Amino acid sequence: MRQARISVVVQTWSGWSREQPKPARFEFRAQPGQVISAQSVGHPDAQYAIAIGGINALGVQLTYSGVVVRNADGTINLSAPQTGSLVLAVGKSLRLVTATMDAGTNIDVTLDSVE
Repeated sequence: MRQARISVVVQTWSGWSREQPKPARFEFRAQPGQVISAQSVGHPDAQYAIAIGGINALGVQLTYSGVVVRNADGTINLSAPQTGSLVLAVGKSLRLVTATMDAGTNIDVTLDSVE
């Protein structure tokens, strides 16, 4: 069975403070059906998740919930759907964020390789 090597960098932020927490990096060897939850990256009270679907040599199917995809210009569409599905290619990253204006979480998901 194929496995995906996925790196996740999580950073919380607040518009109320100049000092921001340092990002935390996590690495997963994911298989189809596995879920990377907020709890698995150190946020026990948050409600976001990334589910791993099919994996092939070129990429992995990801389904996300509780977050939105960050716009290419760095802005956040607060009205964007907080669920979605896409194929992430090897070597590419997906930038997810919580849909908030004053404090939230940035989640960068990178598919490092498929084994």
